[in-house]
Amino acid sequence: MKEHTKRAVAYIAFRLSTEQEATGVYDQSAQKHFSFSGDVGPEHIAVHDQTQGCSITGSGSANGAEVFHAGNGGQIHSDIRDDGFGGFDQDSQSSFTGTIRDQVVVLHDLGTAKVNRYSVS
Repeated sequence: MKEHTKRAVAYIAFRLSTEQEATGVYDQSAQKHFSFSGDVGPEHIAVHDQTQGCSITGSGSANGAEVFHAGNGGQIHSDIRDDGFGGFDQDSQSSFTGTIRDQVVVLHDLGTAKVNRYSVS
């Protein structure tokens, strides 16, 4: 998965799972904060990735999300579970899993076997 896609997935998964507001994620690997804005709710997702200058829109529920990443031109499907989340990124043709603990999202990209940590604020 592309790095900006992972950040968007982490942001949306956090917002859906916790129902908390957030303005972005701090990517611990890049040591940089990335801003997001918009709505994430059980029926509608409309997020703007301010760094990439693109939108991620679709529908969500307590069980997950189905969104279109306009920057990549591909769908992202995710399922939210009690112990975390998982899904598939059409753009990279790879699956991912993750966990959410407090304000930290850990995302494991199964396509590259890379693990990323994000602090959500």
